[in-house]
Amino acid sequence: MFESVREFWTEINSMREARMVFWFLVLAIVLAIAVWGIKWIRDNLLGDSPVSSSDHLSSFRELRDQGILDDDEFRRVRSTVGLKETFPEADKNNDQVETTEPVKFEELEKENND
Repeated sequence: MFESVREFWTEINSMREARMVFWFLVLAIVLAIAVWGIKWIRDNLLGDSPVSSSDHLSSFRELRDQGILDDDEFRRVRSTVGLKETFPEADKNNDQVETTEPVKFEELEKENND
């Protein structure tokens, strides 16, 4: 039996097209295993799906409600995130959300701790 497999492999290996098909199939199998492995790692080891921008905005909204961020800082964060959320203070004054440079959370913490 092993002799017939060896003869078959020798014959296949001598044909250029057959070698190309074989290595293409090997590559396709390796890529499929890699994709499956990455998906498994993401699903099982890294937790749930990635956090959406609305989840991030909710975190900043909580900081604003706690008084850590003021309304202007929250507007800058909201414009950076790209969501248009209305809240009463902006609606009363007809304030427009201005696009400013991105706000870094670390900078906000330093300002509030000083």
